[in-house]
Formats: sequence, C-alpha cells, structure tokens
Amino acid sequence: MSDESIWGPPTAGPAPVPVPVEPSSPPPHRSRGPIIAVVVGAVALIGAGVFAASQVFLDDSVGGADSPEAAGLALLDALDQEDALGAIDLLLPGERETLRQPLTELVDELTRIEVLSDDAALTKISGLDVQIGDGSVDVEPTNVDDIVNLKISAMATATVDGEALPIGELVRDVAEGEPSELDVAASEPHPLDMEITAVREDDRWYLSAGYTLAESARAETGEDIPETGVAPVGGDSPEDAMDNLLEGLVALDLTRLIAALNPNEFQALQRYAPLFLTDAQTALDEAGVSLTAEDAEYTVSGDGDQRLVAIDRLHLAFSSADGDGTVTLDDGCWKVEAGGESLDSCDPADMAVVEGDFEGSETIEDLAASLQAAFADVEQFGFAVQRVDGEWYFSPIATMTDSMLTMLRALSREEIEDLQVKIEDAVDVLFGSGASFDAEELVEDYSMSGDDETTDTGGGISDPTNECFAESESGDAADCFQALVEEGSIEAQDVPLYLRFPECGLAELWWSGDYFSMSDDDFVAAATDAAPCFEALVTAGDLEDWELPIELAAPECLDGRNFYNVDDDEYFQAVSECANG
Repeated sequence: MSDESIWGPPTAGPAPVPVPVEPSSPPPHRSRGPIIAVVVGAVALIGAGVFAASQVFLDDSVGGADSPEAAGLALLDALDQEDALGAIDLLLPGERETLRQPLTELVDELTRIEVLSDDAALTKISGLDVQIGDGSVDVEPTNVDDIVNLKISAMATATVDGEALPIGELVRDVAEGEPSELDVAASEPHPLDMEITAVREDDRWYLSAGYTLAESARAETGEDIPETGVAPVGGDSPEDAMDNLLEGLVALDLTRLIAALNPNEFQALQRYAPLFLTDAQTALDEAGVSLTAEDAEYTVSGDGDQRLVAIDRLHLAFSSADGDGTVTLDDGCWKVEAGGESLDSCDPADMAVVEGDFEGSETIEDLAASLQAAFADVEQFGFAVQRVDGEWYFSPIATMTDSMLTMLRALSREEIEDLQVKIEDAVDVLFGSGASFDAEELVEDYSMSGDDETTDTGGGISDPTNECFAESESGDAADCFQALVEEGSIEAQDVPLYLRFPECGLAELWWSGDYFSMSDDDFVAAATDAAPCFEALVTAGDLEDWELPIELAAPECLDGRNFYNVDDDEYFQAVSECANG
C-alpha cells in the first residue's frame, strides 16, 4: 500500500465539533463535524477525479465489469490499491468521456496560478493515505434488466499529512492557519457505505453518476423505470446541433430539447424523461408563452469531435400574458426591448459600471478597471457541441466547463492577488464607511409582513421555522417542527437535535437557554445522563454520529466543565483531541 491515496477519510469514533460559542436563546445547535474533514474530503474527491481523468488517456479498454457485483468489488479494489485508472474505467463510457479532458485541463490551470503546488501529480495525491478492506456488494434489481442499484460496504482508515498535500503558494499565502492543522491521524477502521447505480451497456456493467442521481429521484416517486426513453436526435454539423436546440426552444417542446442534448452527458435524463415529461409539458403549455427565432448565424471553432459554436447574430421575439418583447444579438451587441424600455449592451449610457451613490468612487472605478484588464484577453465564449456516433449534440456540461476554463486561462496569480485586495476595498466601501447597511431594513423588505405569520411578500425570503422559534414552550416548539417535517417544508435534520428527540431529556433545558449557563457539575451530569439515549439512537440508525455535539458524543472528555462557559483555547483543543482520539 502506498503512502498516498485518492479517497477521502471517513469519520471515526465520536464526531468532532467546532469550538463552541455561547449561543443566544433558543440556539439552533447542530454539529456538522469539523471543517477539516470537509476540506480533506473535498481535496480527496477532486484529486480522485483529476487523477482518474488524466490516467484514462493511457487506456482505451472497454472498461466495466462482467457483472454488477464485479463492478462494485472492482471499485473497492481500485480504491484499496489506489488505482484511479481502475476506478474511472468502471464509469459508463459517455460519462468518462465527459469528465476526462476538462479535469485534466483544470489541474493544469490551478497549478499555473499556484492554487495547486508545482509538485501536484496527476498520478497520486501526496499527503493522503487510505486503506479499504472487508468489502461486500449487495445488488438490488429494478424493474428493468439493464439497471441495478448497488449497496457497497467496506471498512476504511485514513491518514492525512497537511504539509504534504498539494496546496499551492497562492492558497498558503492568503489562508489563515498552517497546513499542518489539516493533519488527521490514522483511525480505527470505520464503515464506508456507498449506494451506486450500475448500468449494462454492450454486455458490460458500468457504474454511473448520472443514473445514480436519477435513481435517487425516482425512488421518491415510486414509479418504474421506463423501458425506453427519449431517443437522442443529433445534427449533421455543429450548426445543425444548435438549430435543433433553438427549434426545440422556440416550440417550447421539452422532448425535442432533451433529445438535442449530448447523450454522453444526459443519457440518464433521456432514459428517465418519460416519468415527468407529460406533466412538465402540460405546465409549460399552460403558461401561455410563445417564442420565435430568426436570422441565426454562427461561427464554429475547434477541431475533432468537440467544437465551440459562437452565436454571431440572432433575433428572438417573445409573447406572454405579461407582455411582449424582443432580444437581438448583432455584431457583439445585445439589445433587449420589453415593456416600453430598452437596454443595449453596447450603449455606454445603458451599461455604466458606476452610478448612483457610488459614482466617482475611485475604489469602485479601480476595481472595475482591474476586472476589465484582467479579462481583456478572454477567448471567445460559445456553446460546446460534440459528435457522438456520427451526430452532433449540444453539450451543456462541456459549455460550463469550457467557460470556466476560459476565465481561468485569462488570469495570472498577480491579477488574482490584485483583484483580491481591490475587492476587499470595494466591500469596505459598499458595506463599511462608504455606505450604510441596515440589517433590520433588509429583513423588513425581504422577509415578513407586519403580522405574526411567516409569509413571503413577493420575491423575499421566508423561513417556515420562524414560527416554531417563536414558541415559548419546548413541547409546542417540537410539535411545530414535526408538523413542518410531515408537510415537507423542512427536513428532519433541520429540527434542533434536542427537540427532535425530547425523550432524551434535554429539550426544555436547551429551549430555555439554561443548558448553556448551567454550573459545571449540573451540565456534566445532564450530558452524561442523556448521552446513552442519543448513542442508542445512533446505533438504531435514527441519528448520524456526526450530528452529536461533543458533550453527548464524549461527555467523559469535558473534564468536569460546561464548555459553553469556557474561554480557553487550550481547553477546547484538549477536549477535541480527547473526543477524536
């Protein structure tokens, strides 16, 4: 086993929690585990994709496996051997084709601007070691023969050396703290559970991200998987691919729009579309909107099976119950006319960057000038199209990744550092001495009306839990939250932990706020008495271990103190080390 790996570390033992801060009453207090775990997991996941994407160029094999079980076990074996090529080779070929090139280019650009270090290798992630064993795969059939769901289980351990992670100088210079703070010591084996969908194609079984998402959505409906989906309809040229898309848009025909999408990217959507198409199309038809398109002209660039299509000229007209209007693109300028008003992107009067209270502000003008200079050399944006089985399709994912890479290519490290300083100065002007920021006015304007009910006054922010936090008794608050869960307004995990399980005896203490001001002896006694109840809920699967605050996950580590009343970094560090040890 090498010292590096591609897989994020599992959480072991009691879930660590952030340093507690004395909250207000009643305090929504849900522990979600340490930021370190999130950072390490993200680095591992991104690195896995980068490593795998780069390595796939080395092998043109058909990939996949002979059976769903074999595909699942092969994934575990690839992770255990830190063989990203073996893992990516298990993906559905279209998904592999979609991911590999942009991920490879992304790591190159991040290395160039020093977000990643120069020694970041596409063949491994330094500083991360994961070991996986005791793997098993359970296959759950569906109503069709070519799609199954896999429950993959294993035991995993992980070690992270923060100093060895491929963190670039740009991040090291601007980030607070040291990379060593990301260190994670090897833990006892921890369960690793994954639910992944496998798809049969040409007598081989592949794992699929798209089908996994589709199956997760279908599970909520209880509907069967369609035997056949929307058949892809491509064009004979890149221009035809864009015409197909525009024709579907103008006709407001969802079937034609979905058929025009790149099947490498949206095979799962095309297969599952019949589950929602009828209802969605009916709703769209009833909206009373009509569109027309004229004078479409394109410029196509690139070579091979992927091209970039830039729209040079286009005239769109729309009509709805709210009024009519037009959108025109010509000679690089957009012009919108609607409701008796017009906006021309090439008219300085319409597109003034600085106006109103900030007109003449040197700080804002300086930021605007720096942004314009930084992106002056941006290459032309366009819509990505790809040739699949001899036909051309619109590629939304490739369009987004290409746009992101185009922006990155235009930036240097020096420009990023300059923009960082000027953005901070602009924020000071906007929300500091240069302008006032009235939080109460913002809430009044965008949240609630004058009555006691939580309402949305139009375009604003409305939180259905506000009425629950207004309750004076913990029992009434718990009933209020439960009603919101049952009606689907919030998820169960949005209910404060102590109210979600009042049977554990802390609901009233927490709701009243007394929980956070109790004496050391009373606090430790209350936490110690309640901990077995919460631990039993974790064992029963009713609660995730990462949801437990530290006093319930490891009350023995409190050292006899109510840590909500403590202001001592060394104490918090000792408690955290004890709980995570």
